[in-house]
This record gives sequence, C-alpha cells and structure tokens, in this order.
Amino acid sequence: MTHSTLPEDFAYGDPSTPESFDFSEWGENGLLWLINSTVFWPRGFSLALLGYGKKGTGALQESIGYTIAGDGSEQITVSSKAVSEKRSAAVEKLFADLRRAAA
Repeated sequence: MTHSTLPEDFAYGDPSTPESFDFSEWGENGLLWLINSTVFWPRGFSLALLGYGKKGTGALQESIGYTIAGDGSEQITVSSKAVSEKRSAAVEKLFADLRRAAA
C-alpha cells in the first residue's frame, strides 16, 4: 500500500484547497453515516452535527459543531436498508471522485 504525502506548504483547514469540505456536506456525501455506522452506533452512541439549515428541509447548510448522543447502553441500528444503501453509494461516489481528482 502506498501513502500520499502532503506538500510542506499544505494549509490544514484552508478552504481554498480542492480537498476541503464543509461538515454540512457529511450528510449528503455519506461520511456521517460511515462514521456513525462503523464507530459510534455499534457502541451505542451517535455523532450528530449541529448547525443551521433551511426550515422544513432537514438539510444542514452551515455546520457549527457536533455532539455525541446516546448512553452507550445498546447498539444503534439503522432501520432502513434503502437508507444504508443510499449512504454507502454516496460514500463510494465521494471516494471515486477523490481518486479521479488525484489522478
């Protein structure tokens, strides 16, 4: 396995870099689902992004932070296979797009 190294002048957190994303995109691109389904839900917790959105849409437009919900007493499961499949496809698309951009 090869690893990419970042240039010395890479600006961490610099929104002008092409690899920069806003946390508000995590729901759409599937990263929130991936992190929750592999790290938090099996342990009885859930990562939830906090922010501002357009009322009634359920879409996060500006992220201002996060919270970790749950008490760790039992695993959290996703009730919809369709939701899991949609989020998994979104994550795979994101990774494919990143690979294309890096090529």
